[in-house]
Amino acid sequence: MSAGRDRTLRIALGIRRLGALGGLENLCLQVAAALMARGHELTIFTAGEPVAAPAKVVYLNDSVRAYTNHGRMEEFAAAFGQATGAGFDRVVAFQPMPADILVSADSLFDKPDTAFLKRYTPRFRTYSRLEAQCLAGDGGAYLIGLDDKQVKAFAAHYSLPANRCAVLPPTLDPGCRRPLDLSEAERRELRARFGVSQDRLVLLWIGLQPMTKGLDRLVDVLATMPEAELLVCGLAETARKVQPILRRAQRAGTAGRVHCLGFLRHDDERFFEVLRASDVLAHPARVETTGTVILEAIVNGLPAVTSELCGFSDHVRRANAGIVIDDPFDAEHFRRALVEVSAERARYGANGIAYGASEDLYQGVARAVEMIEAGRVPAA
Repeated sequence: MSAGRDRTLRIALGIRRLGALGGLENLCLQVAAALMARGHELTIFTAGEPVAAPAKVVYLNDSVRAYTNHGRMEEFAAAFGQATGAGFDRVVAFQPMPADILVSADSLFDKPDTAFLKRYTPRFRTYSRLEAQCLAGDGGAYLIGLDDKQVKAFAAHYSLPANRCAVLPPTLDPGCRRPLDLSEAERRELRARFGVSQDRLVLLWIGLQPMTKGLDRLVDVLATMPEAELLVCGLAETARKVQPILRRAQRAGTAGRVHCLGFLRHDDERFFEVLRASDVLAHPARVETTGTVILEAIVNGLPAVTSELCGFSDHVRRANAGIVIDDPFDAEHFRRALVEVSAERARYGANGIAYGASEDLYQGVARAVEMIEAGRVPAA
C-alpha cells in the first residue's frame, strides 16, 4: 500500500454499532472526522439505528439477521468484507473483521487461560474465529492498540512481528480539558443542581456497562459509607442494564443515595459540571483496556480511585492524582482509598491538572490517522 499523505484516499471504516457512543464509537468518529479534515473520501459501514457522523454512512442492516450478539457480529463482518472487497485504498476495522488495519480497544479474546468448556461455547468460537481471521498469518491486518499490555498479549498469541503492531498514545480530546477552580459556593450550587447533599462525600461513576465497569462493586462499597452519595453518569434510571444495580442498592438501603444522570456527551457542559460537583471518580472496573474517563477526570482536577485492571490506571500513578487498587479487588481497600483521596482532594486534583498539560495525552487520533494514511504502523 502506498502512502496517502499527498493524495486523496478512499477509506472504509467498519464498526458494527455507532449508536452506543462508548469509547470505541467515539474513537471511530474522531478518526473519521480527522480523516475527512485531511481531504480523504470516507465511508463508514455500520448497523443499527442511524446516527450523526462526519462522513458518508452505509448501513448493512439487511445482512444482519442473527439473534445473538456474536451471530450479528459474524454476519456484519461477512457483509463488511463483501462490501469493501474492492474500491478502497484502505479498509480499517474497529472490531475483528476483514481489514488492512484493525484499531482495537478490546483485550485479546482468545486468552490462553480461557476455561476449557468455555472454548466450546458458540460465543467464544465465533469471536475467537473472527479475531484469528483478522490477525493470524503473514497476510493479517496491522494492529493498532490503545495499551501496551493489550498489544503485547495480541502479539504473543498471534506471533505478530513488531512491524505489524503499534500502541497509540491516549486519544483524549483537547476539548475535554477544562479545569476550573470553583469557590465553595459554586460547588454547593452545582451539588444542589444534581440533587446531592452539601455535606456528603460525592462519588462519581461513569460508564455504559455497569457490571464490566464495576458499578455493582461501588454500590456495595456505598453501603459501608454513610457519609457518601453516588452520581451515576452514562445510564438513566430507567435503563434496563442498571435495574439489577438499583435493586441491589434498594436491598442495601442506599437507593436514596444513588443518582442516575443518564448519558452526557463529553462535549456537554453538564458533563464538566458533574466533574466539578464530585469529590472522587470511583472506577472499580473488572475489565478495561484503557479507561478514558480516568484521564478525563484527572486532567480536570477530579482525583480517581481505580482498579489496576484499567489500562489508564498507570496515568493515575504517574500523575499522583489518586490511588490504584491492586487485583484481586478488595472492597474495604477500595473504601479506604476513597476516604483517603477525598481527604486530599485538593492536592491530588492539582497534580492531575498539571499532568493534563502533557501534549502526549492528546495525540492518539492524529497518530492513528498517520498510520491509516501510510497503510502500516511505524517501524519499531
